[in-house]
Amino acid sequence: KTWKLENPHTEGNQRDNGTALDNALMAHLESLNSLFINQEKPIDVRFGLLQGEAEKYRESASKSRAMQRLQSQSTPLLGGEKKK
Repeated sequence: KTWKLENPHTEGNQRDNGTALDNALMAHLESLNSLFINQEKPIDVRFGLLQGEAEKYRESASKSRAMQRLQSQSTPLLGGEKKK
């Protein structure tokens, strides 16, 4: 919801306009959040844990050579251009 409010003129959703790193991070956080829900952690605790994990994941993954290659291969596709 926050992303849509901050990007009212952007077509699609956050994932459509995200980078490969953004989308990998979102999938990771969704998985962790599900685990925390199953552990019955309160929402404020989950939010804090997920924020910390997001920072660590983004820093670590952005340095990964594999993620850098994925980013370079996927960015044109995420930008709406068709692969030739």
